[in-house]
Amino acid sequence: MYICHCMLFCDGAVHISDDSLSTEWTTKSVRQWASNDVMCWIISVANGRDLGSEYIKMSHFSDIDGTTLYGMSEADFVSIESQHGEFLYHTLQQLKEEEERQMAYDLNKRKFFCV
Repeated sequence: MYICHCMLFCDGAVHISDDSLSTEWTTKSVRQWASNDVMCWIISVANGRDLGSEYIKMSHFSDIDGTTLYGMSEADFVSIESQHGEFLYHTLQQLKEEEERQMAYDLNKRKFFCV
């Protein structure tokens, strides 16, 4: 078990250092993410784009797991995080597309070797 170490403040802001951020979420499919993975992904995306993760209302994402996140619409993201929701949604869509391409590649690779 691992924990994404964050300091969550009353206003929902999060402060985190890059060295304490878990990257285990990168080894799983989005649908397999626990709520900790979702939070670590959001913080990672925010830190990677200099969005200032301390300004993202992380408390609004704290109970969302990967399956829920996967099915969220752009409007859902924006309603949860008005300032960065659209960006987070589009970043997730890119990640989902990458996963689907990888799954298709793996499936084709297995078919090739099974013939």
